[in-house]
Amino acid sequence: MSQTKEPAHNVQTFFWVMVCGLTSIAIVLGVARYRSTKAELTQLRSDAADVSKWAGDIRAASRRPKVAALQAESPSHLAVRIEAALEQSSTAPTQLMSVEPQAPSRVPRSDYTTRTTLIELRGVTLRQLAVFALALPDPEQGMAVPQLNLTPATANQRNQEVWDAQLTLTQLIFSPISDS
Repeated sequence: MSQTKEPAHNVQTFFWVMVCGLTSIAIVLGVARYRSTKAELTQLRSDAADVSKWAGDIRAASRRPKVAALQAESPSHLAVRIEAALEQSSTAPTQLMSVEPQAPSRVPRSDYTTRTTLIELRGVTLRQLAVFALALPDPEQGMAVPQLNLTPATANQRNQEVWDAQLTLTQLIFSPISDS
């Protein structure tokens, strides 16, 4: 009777040894895969941080002017530029309320200064304003219109919708700081 139990016992023991062996192999493979996946995840996080930094660098570079002037535009050239923009936009000189050039200011930690000119127009249509704002800057001289503020004005004689506007014209000027 004991001999008939032994083969069943051997099969059962063999079965459990195989189950334990396969389980051990599965655990070892799972741990190896976990470590590999963890290393890949760490690398992906590092890559994502690099890409994020590069995207920030690209955004910052795209906001920088492509060209800077070597000297500030003279008041007389600025007046001619504004008169030409008024003419192109069919805006009457009487609608130009003020032109206020500001003193140049240094761009922090750089070899550049900016000069801002505030320009105020009264009673202009959106079309006139758009043409004026597009005619004013000169990218080759580091000039741009980065800001435009609109306020509704009363309708004109032709019952058109008109606006009061304040434009900011800026010029980027290359002005290195001397070491002496």
